[in-house]
Amino acid sequence: MGRSGIRELHMNCSFDNYRVENEGQRKALELARQYAAEFDGSIASFVFSGRPGTGKNHLAAAIGNDLILRGKSVLIVTVADLMSSMKGTFQRQQRHYRRAADSGSQQC
Repeated sequence: MGRSGIRELHMNCSFDNYRVENEGQRKALELARQYAAEFDGSIASFVFSGRPGTGKNHLAAAIGNDLILRGKSVLIVTVADLMSSMKGTFQRQQRHYRRAADSGSQQC
């Protein structure tokens, strides 16, 4: 799926093959289906939260796969990936400012 962020494990995830085991999952499936069906780009993000193993990644991929099939661009990012990216950006900026400060102090 290219740069969509959908991992190989989730490439075949759909709403139809999501297993509902409780009311919370039923509601999550309903909301995910509704979001995909009504997607027009005005609400550009959808966030899942919950305990491990409840199907968050499956539903995110199902939304993504559905939208991709309809020609939409998709990017799926986990919170862990987002935090890692932010940390990397912060560390790069910190190194840049340290180098700038070090080179400035040597000129005095």
